[in-house]
Amino acid sequence: MFNKPVLSLLLAFMISIGTLAQSRMEMSLEDCIKYGLENNKNIKIATEKVKTSRLKREEVNTSGLPSLSLQAGYTRLSAVDPFTISIPLGGAMQSFTVSPSILDNYSAKLTLTQPLFTGFKIDLNKDLTDQSIQAGLYDLEAEKSKLRYNIANAFWTLNKVTEGKKVIEEYIKTIELHLKDLNNFYKQGLVTVNEVLKLEVQLSSTKVQLLETENGIEMARLNMLNTLDLPMETELILIPTTDETPQSEIQSLEDANKMALGTRPELKAMAVRINSRETAVELTRSSWYPDVYLVGNYSYSRPNPRIVPTKDEFNGTWDLTLSLSYTLWNWNATSYRTQQAESELSQTNYQYQMMKDGVLIEVKQAWLNLSANKSRVTLAGSTVKQAEENYRISYNLFKQGLIKNSDLIDAEVALFEAKIKLVTAASDLKNAEALLNKAIGN
Repeated sequence: MFNKPVLSLLLAFMISIGTLAQSRMEMSLEDCIKYGLENNKNIKIATEKVKTSRLKREEVNTSGLPSLSLQAGYTRLSAVDPFTISIPLGGAMQSFTVSPSILDNYSAKLTLTQPLFTGFKIDLNKDLTDQSIQAGLYDLEAEKSKLRYNIANAFWTLNKVTEGKKVIEEYIKTIELHLKDLNNFYKQGLVTVNEVLKLEVQLSSTKVQLLETENGIEMARLNMLNTLDLPMETELILIPTTDETPQSEIQSLEDANKMALGTRPELKAMAVRINSRETAVELTRSSWYPDVYLVGNYSYSRPNPRIVPTKDEFNGTWDLTLSLSYTLWNWNATSYRTQQAESELSQTNYQYQMMKDGVLIEVKQAWLNLSANKSRVTLAGSTVKQAEENYRISYNLFKQGLIKNSDLIDAEVALFEAKIKLVTAASDLKNAEALLNKAIGN
């Protein structure tokens, strides 16, 4: 049987293993985007804003419906003499109480108010809330598009430095193999100690570069985790594939511009806000119209002031009122408010034009960047093939003693740099595709 210390140690080990398993995640780009869309706080904020607008719409819907209110109260009055009159009756003066002094007063009033005409304010407010909902939905889509690109950018940046590390590690093995051969040549007196030292310095320098790359991987990993709102201690393993980000089917810059102007959620949201500004202008103009309400009251009081003579008992009465309210003069305040709304409409139109110009610039930059990266990938692939062949020939010649040590070093460096450029170009191409997708609103 296990004693308590052994059991405690075993339990702690099992908990630590479970914690490590929970903090390790293997994710493709699609997995990262799905996780980000479900957990990102900015997405949740935008979703709550849409929810707020929808609740506001429900509130506005009630403004055209009748409202029912209740007022109730109790009043204690100070004592006063009752109102009495005296008249001669039967040869003597007789006194009659016309209005008794009732000290305890109770009242309850139920009021029903129905708007009949409000200068179209209710309908215009409904339009405003509908437009607010639509703009909020477009804002949500814009936030999602931005997050997709941020995740893709962080993903391919992390992938770039991770693949770069593999190239450096491969290069270190190549140098070590070269150094082994060089030491054998040195023992045979075929090379000088200076050439051995030169290669050892090259190896040390590459190991420092490997350390810097590992630091870069850690920073890229933290950036990725921050973008996904994952704990910083999570061990994230990327699963990159060549078809993670589908290439755009846009054939020309003109097609890209046309798609962007038609699909960018930011532009759609701004267009809806222009409509909202136009509705706001109409809403300020509605103040020129009168407001008409139908008001019904039911009063249940003790005493009820409408009952004459006054009686110390509960009685119910009702009344119905058709009310019209119209501002005859307010020192032109309504006109000033209308002019303010028209000015805000003009500002929104200018902002929309500026946004369209900015989108077109963004699309062109993304298009040119994608075209350049496609060329870089093609060039880098050809360069790697040439560098590999050059290294193969140089290594065989070096083994035969037909070329100098420095020539083999040059071939190794050329192959290393070519592979680094290919890794960088491949990741940059994926990032450029993601950027173009964001620019055109995919």
